[in-house]
Amino acid sequence: MNDTAADAGELGGVVWSTSKALLFVFQLLVMLETIFGNLLVVLSVKMEKKLQTPFNYYIVNLAITDMNVGISVMSLFAIYNLYGYFPFSTFVCGYWVWSDYTMTFESVFTLMTISIDRFWSVTWSTHYRNTYSVKKCLILLGLTWCVVNTIWLPAFIYDRVANAYAVGECYWDPLRNRYLGPAC
Repeated sequence: MNDTAADAGELGGVVWSTSKALLFVFQLLVMLETIFGNLLVVLSVKMEKKLQTPFNYYIVNLAITDMNVGISVMSLFAIYNLYGYFPFSTFVCGYWVWSDYTMTFESVFTLMTISIDRFWSVTWSTHYRNTYSVKKCLILLGLTWCVVNTIWLPAFIYDRVANAYAVGECYWDPLRNRYLGPAC
């Protein structure tokens, strides 16, 4: 979509255009839907006793990670797109990158844990019903968070310490970090 000089203007240090405004509004709507939709999931499990089952705690964990993506990742990405560069400090940049990858990995590991849980419940249903509890579910979720941080945190810290990014840049580039571990 080409913007002409007539429909572009500057406001608050941002050069506005029709396409940039539409993209920002779209991103804002998706972000709000993500936050409030997942907040409803968390609140419904918290408020309704019947929903407080071990399996639903996996769903709550997914909702929390997705809500964090909406709050931190999507909002900062919308601002990045709006300005055309990252206008915040290196600390906020680091939080953005950490949050983006951590929440993505945690969602994947939670989905993997749900798959294992469902396999266990179908394959060994009697054993599952007799031994599974909220405590075991919460331990498994805690383990997923530990595994995610064990995998991602060293690479993230290495990247933030070893690589200098220019002012206004904020990303994580795997090519800059290829010497972190042994070659496959």
